[in-house]
Amino acid sequence: RVLAEDAPYTAWASNYYTPLTRERFKELALLAARDGIRVNAIVNDQKAMDEVLEIFESINEQVDLTGRRWVVEHIGQMNAGNIATVKRLGLVATTNPANIWKSGARRIQRVPADLRGDFAPYKSIMEAGIPLAIATDNVPIRPFFIMWATLARSDRGTGEVLVAEQRLSREQALKAMTINGAFLTFDEKHKGSIEKGKYADLVVIEQDYLTMPEQDIKDIQPLMTMVGGRVVHVDKTFSAGALLQPAIIPIH
Repeated sequence: RVLAEDAPYTAWASNYYTPLTRERFKELALLAARDGIRVNAIVNDQKAMDEVLEIFESINEQVDLTGRRWVVEHIGQMNAGNIATVKRLGLVATTNPANIWKSGARRIQRVPADLRGDFAPYKSIMEAGIPLAIATDNVPIRPFFIMWATLARSDRGTGEVLVAEQRLSREQALKAMTINGAFLTFDEKHKGSIEKGKYADLVVIEQDYLTMPEQDIKDIQPLMTMVGGRVVHVDKTFSAGALLQPAIIPIH
């Protein structure tokens, strides 16, 4: 309310809003479905996840959501039933893994002990075949740091590893940062992987991401960056010799 009264408040990207009631959200989401507008819903806790998916299911009974790639974002808590529903409706999931590192221990304490296994269940989401896209929303904004957060799942304050069984593999983390992000924006035919016919959007790094020490992944700095085949960044330490053993990573 305070921020709304200060409108047009522009700090933090005008981050104020008047929450929708459940009924109003359902009404607007149904109108969006009928008009071909994609809905993105923030579902940061179990209550929000359950309510949004219930509404999406009811809308799907009236307007087929197949292929529309509606989004459940800022995934925090998600149980097996939710995952099955997201898969059935063809939704895309997004999340900000930096939250695990920044405040995961505090967040998980708010969850009943018997439900903590559903905290940020990235591995379960991906193994169900759901396109999970990880994001750099908020800080740190470095993509490799975010990928590392899905591998380590450790809280910066306590060092606690949170739900270790939900750690992503390095291949899964790379996919979540690249091709799944392209899928999110309907761009998977043009970018997200390095292959013939796609934009040459990539970075060159000094070490092999798949075998280097895990702790070092968060500090990776690109030696060279290309967008659409055009070099847009070259580190001052980069030289032709660095190309002898390069690792090349897509950036979308």
